[in-house]
Amino acid sequence: MSQFRFDTNWILEAECGKLIEATWSFEIGDLISKLSKISDILKTWSRSNKIEGRKTSNSLKQKIVELEDADPNDDNLTELPDVKIALNMKADKELFWE
Repeated sequence: MSQFRFDTNWILEAECGKLIEATWSFEIGDLISKLSKISDILKTWSRSNKIEGRKTSNSLKQKIVELEDADPNDDNLTELPDVKIALNMKADKELFWE
């Protein structure tokens, strides 16, 4: 079993706090069992966030390719910068977490 390390950047994620509160409230047992359960849940949550983040980034990259390959029209030319901004914001957030 790997050692659990709480990533302080998780504090900025509202979902993290909710998971901790819910687990603490509903887990029956002593301090050690509650902390063990919280660490298990946060490990799973963290892995899931990383996977979803990669999927979102890949989806945005694919959308950029589609828009750049499409015939230029008002809709495409309006949407392309928005998608690029979304991808850049996603990348900035990932760099922040590192």
